[in-house]
Amino acid sequence: MIIIKLLGGAKKTFPQYTPDTSETTISKLLHNMVQNLPPNTPIPDTKNILVAVNGVDSSALDGRNTIIRDGDVVSIIPIIHGGSSGLWFDIPPYVVLVFCARADAINLDEMRQSYPTLRIQAINPHYVLSESHLRRILEISITAEKNKDILSNNLEIDIIQRLAGTTQISSAIQTAGAPTNDTCLVISLGESRELRQLLCNVQCSTMKFSGDVERLQQTFGFAQSHKRAGYNLEDILVECASILR
Repeated sequence: MIIIKLLGGAKKTFPQYTPDTSETTISKLLHNMVQNLPPNTPIPDTKNILVAVNGVDSSALDGRNTIIRDGDVVSIIPIIHGGSSGLWFDIPPYVVLVFCARADAINLDEMRQSYPTLRIQAINPHYVLSESHLRRILEISITAEKNKDILSNNLEIDIIQRLAGTTQISSAIQTAGAPTNDTCLVISLGESRELRQLLCNVQCSTMKFSGDVERLQQTFGFAQSHKRAGYNLEDILVECASILR
């Protein structure tokens, strides 16, 4: 039997489906899945999805012509910029993928061993105010790496330190590191093919930022005087991150 795994937003847009054949192609599989949608159901965007076979991105195989057989596991993941399955953007020399996952469902050490060319870190979403805030922090960390001015000589640790606003590694990990038994944000940097393979092998949660505004204001000393002077909280967070040495 061919096993279909619907991940992220695909659970809402694709029907539960079991192929009635022992061999088919990805293209035919997707066609048959769409044909099995209930009446008056919106047609899913099959062009904007990632399809993996046994954890391998189909683009590294034969694309939509890849043949799948009995015993294969086919994973379908919607790729939506800023959407439910992940956030993608470029900060040269890296492609960046950010996704949500349960902290107790991932193992950072195993992920790093499985994808040694990727830079991977898990963080507390309460310390991320918005997509813009996260991107600006990553730009600071990556620029520091280029200039050989990175904190702790480690990009992954540098990111957490700048989000937490401290050069103390233990304090940064304790506050801005992935919380136990809760949702975390996983930041991964590298080449797009490896990032897609990583995304195929994790169970994502709905993409969201949940910045704890009150906590961030207290931690970074954001006061009414800053607001009256025309500053916003994100600018203060980024400024504090940029001056760490």
